[in-house]
Amino acid sequence: MKVGDNIKAWKKDFETKWDSCEKQKDPLKCAVKILSSIILSETATDKDNGKVIDACTDYFSESFEPLYINENKKKGGLRMKGLFIAGLAIVGISMIFIYQRKYNNDQKKNPPEIERNEKIEKVDNVYKPSHTPNQNVLILVLRAGNESCLNTLKENMRLSAEVYDELYKATRYLWVGNANQFNNSKIINWFDESNNQTQASSLDVYLIKLALEKNYSGLLQSADGQARLSAFKQLCQDGAKIEEFSPRVSNAAYGTTEVYEK
Repeated sequence: MKVGDNIKAWKKDFETKWDSCEKQKDPLKCAVKILSSIILSETATDKDNGKVIDACTDYFSESFEPLYINENKKKGGLRMKGLFIAGLAIVGISMIFIYQRKYNNDQKKNPPEIERNEKIEKVDNVYKPSHTPNQNVLILVLRAGNESCLNTLKENMRLSAEVYDELYKATRYLWVGNANQFNNSKIINWFDESNNQTQASSLDVYLIKLALEKNYSGLLQSADGQARLSAFKQLCQDGAKIEEFSPRVSNAAYGTTEVYEK
């Protein structure tokens, strides 16, 4: 059926019902209600959709008054046509908001397939770069004895080119993966303040958690020494943000987790 045929059918149906609007205090609202039931059928009976239609009617009521008010002598067929045109326009505008809201709700419930699939998969402690690098987490295990470097990191909570050399020397182990892998790993336990060491040891460490905004292939477990060095340098130049600092923990931390040697 063509668009013109649809409109003719709606108008014909409207002509058989519009008389009741003449007795209404707000004939436009009555006309909109009739056209909503004709065009939208069950959609118009939804409570939230009804609120959208009423809001659009109230907003545009004054703008469409010249089409049907008695003061302009719009009576009989002319008044009916005016109400039909005004009502049709308001229903059309309402449909834009109704379907936009439905689309937004559907997007929240069912994100696009590509978004669901773009996750980092862990294979033998190695992560695969994804198209959503902001989800990646880097854990560095730092020797507690490197106080100068640690103090700078705690103060700024961000890496910088100035700490590159000290950071690389202070790092003993590392781990990289996504947020879900981190939350399901043993590593997360060492960020609990209850693990704070009461008796310091030269083997104690601090773990820092960083948010990665892009992928660094040199952080992979399979990367060679030169690639690892370059990755650390780039990481510091990019000013990677430190999300969390662990308390001072014993060397048992890296003995019971998934971290690997620098």
